Amino acid sequence: MKKNSKVLNHKFWLDLIMPNRCPVCGKVIVWNELVCNKCESNLPFLDKPFSVSEKIHNNSMNNACAVFEYKENAVKGIYNLKTRKGLNFAEYASKYLVKYLSENDIVSTIDCVAFVPMTKSKRRLRGYNQAERFAKFMARKLDKPLMNDLLLHISDSSEQHTLDYNQRQQNAETVFKSALNHSDIKGKSVLLCDDVITTGATMNKCAELLKSMGANSVYGTAICSTNLRKMSPKE
Repeated sequence: MKKNSKVLNHKFWLDLIMPNRCPVCGKVIVWNELVCNKCESNLPFLDKPFSVSEKIHNNSMNNACAVFEYKENAVKGIYNLKTRKGLNFAEYASKYLVKYLSENDIVSTIDCVAFVPMTKSKRRLRGYNQAERFAKFMARKLDKPLMNDLLLHISDSSEQHTLDYNQRQQNAETVFKSALNHSDIKGKSVLLCDDVITTGATMNKCAELLKSMGANSVYGTAICSTNLRKMSPKE
């Protein structure tokens, strides 16, 4: 509770210097709001946040969840998140994901939070990793440790969004690896965060690496998703 109070206090004073804005349209909003009413009413929420891709073969994730379908206002929110104008969008999504995970008795099984890594060159260019910022919100709300030393993105080859399905699967196999001096996650359940799940190739490869490092289970979580079949966590 004290931690949340400090965050709210920080937001209040920050708003005096940098007015709080909607992460979708950029409109100035009240300091403790995350999205304006108009944009919120038009966000493409998934009917059931907990979903798993039908297209992931040899799936290493125990399951994967997302809040929005990747279209319309959600695309704008992700774009602004990547350009550091829409951090509110990641926080807004984390609120719904934590609520859903709690209602389905999944929170108690999670030991730590991780995120899909970014290449060092892209991080230098962009200034931060949006998946990491999303993971920080999830870790804070879940009161779980954030593990920032587990995975590495080692190649600046073609970005996933420029590839077709088969190319995405092949590319993911070659661009990720586990860090040499990573934290011990043996027997732990890891919540893996990314901004968007498309074919699931990236998350699946990261989950495979985490399990090879000793993780007992890996739950994928993202702000948006495409190509996901809606299903209940028990299916």
